[in-house]
Amino acid sequence: MSPRGAVGPASLFTATLLAVLLFSSCGPDSSDAEPEPDLYCTEMPCSDQFQLSIVSASGTFESGWLGILILADGEAEQDCEIRISDDPSECLGVQPCVKESTCSAVYAVWADPQSLIFDVGGTPDVVAVEVKLDDSLVAERSFSPEYAVFRPNGDLCPPACMVDDDEFLLP
Repeated sequence: MSPRGAVGPASLFTATLLAVLLFSSCGPDSSDAEPEPDLYCTEMPCSDQFQLSIVSASGTFESGWLGILILADGEAEQDCEIRISDDPSECLGVQPCVKESTCSAVYAVWADPQSLIFDVGGTPDVVAVEVKLDDSLVAERSFSPEYAVFRPNGDLCPPACMVDDDEFLLP
């Protein structure tokens, strides 16, 4: 028999067993935890840009030569001409149509309303637009784009690009 307070082999074994059971029920040790998976991001690129759509208020552009001047922060981004024709012998299908152009634009003449879409590189603070028909001023406008952040690969993934688009309605 052991004196009071003495620890024998049986009580040491019991204490060790209790400690193992007690601490093992507290959850896994941090070294046993699964690591957080790495964030997976696709690699779609993007670029800062402003897109301007020049739209016909009547639904279709008048035939003639459209002169387009787009200034981005005072620098000419586009200074070009587009010949619009409503001649059925020149236009197969939808009239009017674009027959000649020195502009770098997307011509949505099949759309209702018809529009001309221009990409302006970068993020200009001020954009000025002037449109002429056969050398007569049709409309002009100056404005400041309001950019939004665009993340093609998700909110937490790069890249982050500044984008905006605006519509310029011709009378």
